[in-house]
Amino acid sequence: MVKVLDNLPNPDLMDDTVDDKTQSAPVTPQKAIKSSKGKNRSQKTGKDNDEKGNEKDEKKTGRRKALLATYEPDKRLDSWLKVKKDYNTSADTIDLIPIGAWHGNGRKCKWWSPILLAVRNPETGSLEAVTKCMSGFSDKFYAANRAKYDPDTGLGASDDDNDNEGEEQEGTDNTDKDEGRDGISNVRAGKPAFVEYNGKPAVWFEPQEVWECAFADITLSPTYTAAIGLVNEERGLSLRFPRFLRVREDKSIDEASTSDFLAELYRKQEAKGPSTKAQGKDVEGEVDEDEDAGW
Repeated sequence: MVKVLDNLPNPDLMDDTVDDKTQSAPVTPQKAIKSSKGKNRSQKTGKDNDEKGNEKDEKKTGRRKALLATYEPDKRLDSWLKVKKDYNTSADTIDLIPIGAWHGNGRKCKWWSPILLAVRNPETGSLEAVTKCMSGFSDKFYAANRAKYDPDTGLGASDDDNDNEGEEQEGTDNTDKDEGRDGISNVRAGKPAFVEYNGKPAVWFEPQEVWECAFADITLSPTYTAAIGLVNEERGLSLRFPRFLRVREDKSIDEASTSDFLAELYRKQEAKGPSTKAQGKDVEGEVDEDEDAGW
């Protein structure tokens, strides 16, 4: 006896079921995968662009600006900033002789400023100009200096008198010269023959004082004649940023610093390290034109 089951699979229905399952099976969206890869690529590209942008910014910030002006001695621009080394504690000072001056500018217009200073040459007996100084003076000192070297009170010896200087003549009263030291002969009508300097100050002093001065550096100079031939055959020596310290009342002009002493200071400076000479540059002596704050 054979029993026929009612739930036997129908071949026709099986084919339809397989087809339905095949059709209903989820298809992996390839486009979505591609789009996700595109997003990753775009993110990487964005990061690369940011990194490149940062590198460009760094390069831009590290790039130096072009120079707006070059340095030339005795010339100034309003856009310049002066940077000076600290030399107030320097052990080296020099004793100089004031030999002339120019009329001041601004608030110093009623005084002598700057003042021309010199070293002495014991071999020739001449005074060799070394620098101009306009720093370290108080207003009281400026006023006293202007009164001392006042051309309105009378002029002393002229250039023609230098040839007969030191010679005694009959009928000459030496007391006149001594009295002139109080005001009459403190200035000269022209450049003294014993002064080595090609410039033209507004007034020439009668050499009679010794001033102690500090300075930043000693440089070769085409203008000043101090120690010429001792270091360089064609150029003298000059002081950069000289500053007045005090009047050496204990010294006469015969005890002022010599050109040999100045040359020795320059050699000591060169032995310590490279300077403008080692760099192949000749720098004119510079004047500190700052106001004398604190005096």
